[in-house]
Amino acid sequence: MRTKNVFFAIVLVSISFFTHAQTSIEYYDKGVDKGKLGDIRGAVMYYNKAIELDPEFKEAYFNRGVCKYELGDIDGACLDFSKDGELGNWEAYDMIQEYCN
Repeated sequence: MRTKNVFFAIVLVSISFFTHAQTSIEYYDKGVDKGKLGDIRGAVMYYNKAIELDPEFKEAYFNRGVCKYELGDIDGACLDFSKDGELGNWEAYDMIQEYCN
């Protein structure tokens, strides 16, 4: 009987863990929301998480670059714009020309 209870508890914990895991898109959306509220540092934290979960999430690189620029991290912003461009967003190269030279 005890083994059955332990197994049931493990299943419940596993289900709880997997149902609460957030996707890169959810983190990205939270970053957008933070940015709209003026919490630029908070936005960067959410974009970091989105990129951690999906290293090819070009929109997250672009938005994080904008946020970094606003925070005065020009080098970080330019690196993000560059990565965004490498991933196929040609607008990023316009940002590099305007803000990184």
